[in-house]
This record gives sequence, C-alpha cells and structure tokens, in this order.
Amino acid sequence: MPPCGLAIYEWSDPTDARIVLDWTDVTDEARLLTIQSTLRSTQRADMGPSTGLGAALQTGFALLERQPDCWTRTLDISGDGKGNTGQRPQDVTGTPNGVTVNGLVIGVDDGNFGHERDLQIGELTAYYTAYVIRGPNAFVETALGFEDYANAMRRKLLRELTTLAIGELQ
Repeated sequence: MPPCGLAIYEWSDPTDARIVLDWTDVTDEARLLTIQSTLRSTQRADMGPSTGLGAALQTGFALLERQPDCWTRTLDISGDGKGNTGQRPQDVTGTPNGVTVNGLVIGVDDGNFGHERDLQIGELTAYYTAYVIRGPNAFVETALGFEDYANAMRRKLLRELTTLAIGELQ
C-alpha cells in the first residue's frame, strides 16, 4: 500500500496561515511518532482573531495541488466559527479535481450565555455542511469543545482512512 502523505497548516485571518508540517509521507510507525512529536512541540502562532474560511480553503487547495498523484486527496478544515472576513467559503471556486473537503466543527461554550454549545455546534455544523465541505463523500465531524478535539480528529481520520479500494480484475 502506498504511504499516506500529509501536510498541516494553521490559519485564521485571510493573511494568516503558516505551514506547521510540510508534505511528509507516513511510511511507518517511527515516522508517525516523529510527526506526532513535531505537532506536540509546536506552539500555536499569534494570529488575528477573525475566521477567514475562504482563505483557509485556498491555502489547502494550493497545498493539494503540489500532490497531484495522490489516489485520495482530502482537505480537512477545523474551526470553531463561521467565516467572518475575506472571501466567503461558498464563493471559493476552483476546487481541484478529486479533492474532498471534510470539516471538523468545534463547539465552544459562550461564557456570557452559559452552556449553549449544543445550539452553537448544530448551527456551525449546518454552516460547514452548506458552505465548506465538498467533494465525494464529504462529511462534518464534531468536537464538543477543545477538550474533545483529539477524539473528534481520531474519529474523522479513521473514517477518512477506512476507504474501500476497488481494482480491476485481470
């Protein structure tokens, strides 16, 4: 089986994006542990407070265009809010051929209004479903707060990596 390649970036405002891990093939457990160590030691960059989902999509598409030969190309967009600056995600065109965009929505409680996470996560999931995800079998996973993010990411990755490969019989 060919290795799974991945690149990871963080984003916020339309002008704020940084590559955390450039394209790396996960060839074995040792490589995976190295990637894990890199991610755990990476501090979040100081970025603007707004949510530029359109720019996040464009950044991801540019990264995926550098990997045209992958047999599955998936862009994962995680966020805790709707796009509120820059190009709207629904206005981003030019999704590369064969790319699926999946979302991971993070529900957060608003301290001003008590526990409204369920209402907020439902609304944000609907927003991602309508405007962010696209492509074959695209879906949205949810995290019930940042404390559930790792579990939600694990569920999402397992769902993405559990694909059925069908070949032609000779």
